[in-house]
Amino acid sequence: MNGLWIAPIRRCGNVQPAPSLALDFINTPAIPSGFTFSRASTATYFTAGGLLVSVGTDVPRFDHDFASGAALGLQLESSRANVLGLSTGMYIATRCTLTQHEGIGADGSLTTTLITEDATPASTHYASEAFPVSANMPMTFSGYFRADSRTQGCLFVDSAGWSSSNQALAIFDLSSATVVELWNCTGGVQKINNCLLRGWLTATSSTTVSGARALAMPAKNGQNSYDGAGGTVETWGWQVESNTNEPSSYMPTAGAAFTRAADYLWTSQLVWLNATEGTAVIDGVVSAVKGGGTFLFSLDDGINNGIGIYKVNGSGNLTAYSGGANSTGLGVTLADGQRARAAIAWSNAGASASAAANGCTAVPVTSAGAVNASEFCIGSARGRQFSGMLWVRSFTYWPYRMADRDLAALTAVPAT
Repeated sequence: MNGLWIAPIRRCGNVQPAPSLALDFINTPAIPSGFTFSRASTATYFTAGGLLVSVGTDVPRFDHDFASGAALGLQLESSRANVLGLSTGMYIATRCTLTQHEGIGADGSLTTTLITEDATPASTHYASEAFPVSANMPMTFSGYFRADSRTQGCLFVDSAGWSSSNQALAIFDLSSATVVELWNCTGGVQKINNCLLRGWLTATSSTTVSGARALAMPAKNGQNSYDGAGGTVETWGWQVESNTNEPSSYMPTAGAAFTRAADYLWTSQLVWLNATEGTAVIDGVVSAVKGGGTFLFSLDDGINNGIGIYKVNGSGNLTAYSGGANSTGLGVTLADGQRARAAIAWSNAGASASAAANGCTAVPVTSAGAVNASEFCIGSARGRQFSGMLWVRSFTYWPYRMADRDLAALTAVPAT
């Protein structure tokens, strides 16, 4: 079971204490006794059966891979907003007809929209919805497709008055789940369930526009403009997120934008902690690596830097803090969605520490200082700041400092 127990602090000969805190969110998906989980909104996640479900305020999400059903661990996300008022429903039709309640969405509801192109030659045939966009701020438009008579789908963002340099387009092959074309953007596509795929594009406009448009449409032979012939494709679950470089979990809307609050997990019950030394390792998958700075975990006093592992703002670089003003790089740069195992071992209450990640050689943490920890956070730090996007598989703490040579083996990522 997940939880706390007290292990002996003293070492006796060559016998080392067992972990005094061991959290396993893969095999024991529960919040341990003595910990607090909070999120001031609803949120969604995938079950082991591949169904997208919604949970209420302060209910944790133990997410799963939507294709394989494999457990991913505890899902922790920073606050995000879907600025589109209708994630499903009656979009604006241009050179097409829209049929509501055509098929099954990722959540099992009969809520997809069928787009049927008209016969207009050499043109686009799309559903659209307006949204605001800020200059020089990345935005991500995501949406679900299901192949029908057309086996390619396209996401497009534009606005009247925008130059072509501020437009962006992504075309996806719905049979092979591959990206066919990207223009003025980055993007990707994933298989979901019920023959659905989720595609997305990320783009940045140089102009602030209150009425930009999100468009979804069929595509043909890698083109979004062609002679219409009654071709069809299903769409569902539109989402536009500002100031982000990738899509987060689905946020349904039904007439107004919606903000999902951040997830937090923390405790001030530190009976398992040796005040002078320890070794901690966290295992998880980090998303949104180009986003803000994120603490994978932190032991601190709620105000100052403590002992923890940190993903650097704007990149996937992993670093370690141990009570000092600056962090030390661990020689690991994560890609989006990459698994990470990181450890830090310390003594003298953190004034001396070493850290390692993903099997690399341990490095001494510079700018170290003693820490008088009063709180432990996973996925944030210093009173629930620096939250980010990650799936936490496990966290383990031993009440003694392991040797540097052991940290590389401790952090090796198992082959999958």
